[in-house]
Amino acid sequence: MASKKLVGSTYALIAVGFSIGVTLLTFVLDHVPFVENFELKTLDLRFQTRQPRKSPAPGMVLVGITDSSIAAVGRWPWPRMVQATFLKEVDKLNPAVFALDIFFTEPDTENTLSDSLFIQTVTTLKTPVVMASAVTRDEGPLDKWLEPHTQKEEGTHPGYQMLLPIAELQPKIIPGFVDILRDRDGVARRVPLVIKNGSHILPSFALSAVLAKWKVDFKQVTVEWGRRVVVPRPEGVVYIPIDSEGRFLINFRGPVQTFKPIAFEETGDLLESPKPGDVFSDVIVVVGMFATGLDTLSTPVETNSPGVAVHAAAITNILENDYLTKIPIPFEVLLRFSALLIIFAAVRHLSPAMGIPVSMGIVIVFVALIWAVFVFGNLWIPLATPLTGAIGMIIGVSAYRLNREDREKQFIKKTFSNLLSRNVLETLLQHPENLKLGGTRQELTVLFADIRNFTTFCESCSPEEVVIRLNEILEVLTPIIRKHDGTLDKYIGDAIMAFWGAPAAQSDHAQRAVTAAIEMSEAVDELAQRTAKDGGEPMRMGIGINTGQMLVGYTGSSQMMSYTVIGDEVNLASRLEGLTRKFDCTIIIGETTHAAVRDKFLFTDLGEVEVKGKTKPVRVYSVIPSARS
Repeated sequence: MASKKLVGSTYALIAVGFSIGVTLLTFVLDHVPFVENFELKTLDLRFQTRQPRKSPAPGMVLVGITDSSIAAVGRWPWPRMVQATFLKEVDKLNPAVFALDIFFTEPDTENTLSDSLFIQTVTTLKTPVVMASAVTRDEGPLDKWLEPHTQKEEGTHPGYQMLLPIAELQPKIIPGFVDILRDRDGVARRVPLVIKNGSHILPSFALSAVLAKWKVDFKQVTVEWGRRVVVPRPEGVVYIPIDSEGRFLINFRGPVQTFKPIAFEETGDLLESPKPGDVFSDVIVVVGMFATGLDTLSTPVETNSPGVAVHAAAITNILENDYLTKIPIPFEVLLRFSALLIIFAAVRHLSPAMGIPVSMGIVIVFVALIWAVFVFGNLWIPLATPLTGAIGMIIGVSAYRLNREDREKQFIKKTFSNLLSRNVLETLLQHPENLKLGGTRQELTVLFADIRNFTTFCESCSPEEVVIRLNEILEVLTPIIRKHDGTLDKYIGDAIMAFWGAPAAQSDHAQRAVTAAIEMSEAVDELAQRTAKDGGEPMRMGIGINTGQMLVGYTGSSQMMSYTVIGDEVNLASRLEGLTRKFDCTIIIGETTHAAVRDKFLFTDLGEVEVKGKTKPVRVYSVIPSARS
């Protein structure tokens, strides 16, 4: 019992230790570029398999300058009076914010009148205007509009420099940088929501647009790097998650068409419709480029997406409090470890035929769980490295088990190929666990067979003749034992020991033993007849068979071991073989064997006899070889 507990404890330690090791390895793999790209692709697949948005995002209208818009209005860039007219007309419908993802960083020197009209229109709008800006890493002065976030620094300092709209627009507009980050594979999945520039903090285009709609001044915003952007509102504080670099992970809800964008040239018809306010009132009106080849990039849900769609998605996420968050590290560690431990136990405990399918089933359930919490809980659980670790564990542990089992089978073949029939050997190869070290107690049938008068024959013949005759006898008897799937235990001079019921289980082991004994006696009789014709000594055989509880397994030393049976019932079989001389018969079986086969053969009841090693007499029976029932 103590040894079993020790083995169990050792196995548990190995399982836990191995699972911890693989878990740690998966976190190391997280930072390998190839694996990182694989994880990002699995994230994209989750976005793509999720049900896209079915209705336009509330609180925002997306207006696109499309190929048809350019065909209708003219070659890009347009005279700015076109945008001025649009802003002036829509402004009458009380939108919440104009968010223009178009650069107005330089004067239009070719259309100065149009430029002046645009500047005048913007400065007279009652609706706040957020305009696209850009940031560059450079050294230079920071603009005055950033002063609420400075710490009274003098002169210049290195960092980000803002590329702002023309100076005449700056008093009226709200800048917001439109820079979009791309991951290693060139796909845009994040936008910097805020950028730290020394003691200054720069807001993004999306954040500026939302703050303008909520009528919140950026200087009221608190940035907790690595956690969140805190926006105070009368309705309640809003928390927007960011990473340590101020990046916001976009929760894509489908391609740009899910926003039901309006082509720029179609806005004229909308403005002339009976209820244009239903479209533009109290919303963020986002205007950006949709035209082919202008400001396009790849997103998880679209290969060639307008850049403005990324900003629109970020704005919508914030307005709807629809954030995609990554699972906290402690929970991720626990989840990975638990899954790997379960997989290790399945592969290690079950047979390869069952362990691999079961463990792959666990992996499928794990993947389904990750997909479900993404779809229904907006939770991003990394999949690539746990999946890699799980598959690696399945392959590694399975390969180890297969290699070990192959060595076991080779050992079994080497040890038992001369002792077992092919049927029993194949069964044993399929169930090597039957060869339990130290032995198991079970009911078996054991047989002892001895050639009578062989000692006398040896005294009158040369050693060479003895060996020839002995080999001849064993060559006849051994195949009969194998024929009936017996286990040849050993040769003891001119005697043979065999047993049935192990290592492969046999419900009819007693019948097999008796049948083999009858055929062995008949074979010896035929051999004796041939020997008598040659003038040799006539041979007779004595066989003792007994059935009972005995210990079967390996015995011996570390240098040599044998697979055998041990026990009082084994000794009784040997004693029964010796009684064949007393009763002058060929086969004697014990009472237990007789009870198991009494309907199969004919017997002579020899009565109860005293047997060495037994305190009580035992009843024995003689099998009539030539008569079977």
